[in-house]
Amino acid sequence: MIILTLLTFLAFVLISMHLPQLKAQFYQWFAPESHEMLDIILGELNRGLIGYIRGQVIIAAVVFAMTFVGLLMLRVPYALAIAAVIAVVDFLPFLGSGLILLPWAAWALFKHELFFGFGLIVVYTAITLLRRIIEPKVLGDSLGISTLTVLLSMVIGFSFMGVLGLLVGPVVAVVIKAFRKAGFLQFQIRL
Repeated sequence: MIILTLLTFLAFVLISMHLPQLKAQFYQWFAPESHEMLDIILGELNRGLIGYIRGQVIIAAVVFAMTFVGLLMLRVPYALAIAAVIAVVDFLPFLGSGLILLPWAAWALFKHELFFGFGLIVVYTAITLLRRIIEPKVLGDSLGISTLTVLLSMVIGFSFMGVLGLLVGPVVAVVIKAFRKAGFLQFQIRL
């Protein structure tokens, strides 16, 4: 895990150093008259990526706060550190806070610590419900698309791709928005 993180960071630094050359090589693949459209599309995709990351950070902060309060109420030692770890795990796709809270709750119930075990289940349920409620709104505001569009893209993505579609759906919506703004797609849907 540490090696993968270091390699990812190194790749990020190297790509950042060579970004102007990479962009120039990419633009050579297209006719000069299409460079303006490429600027629009790449700008929209860049704004979408930054917005998506900002939205996920906001959601992770909410998860952190809820987890911290829940763990404090259960009188868990090192609640701040544990809440931070759970928020980081929740930030990663597909893992979520249940990766830590549910086995922990199962272990507590197995040891007949019923109040603590059910308390962890309540914390997990509250986090999951709040996340499902705020995620479309936060991502919509961060991506610059409507909450309904985010929700529909997540539902459509989930129906076609399962859990992965929950992430891919909003990305496809941002790509469609970028292509519409550049003039490649000429349609209007009124919701």
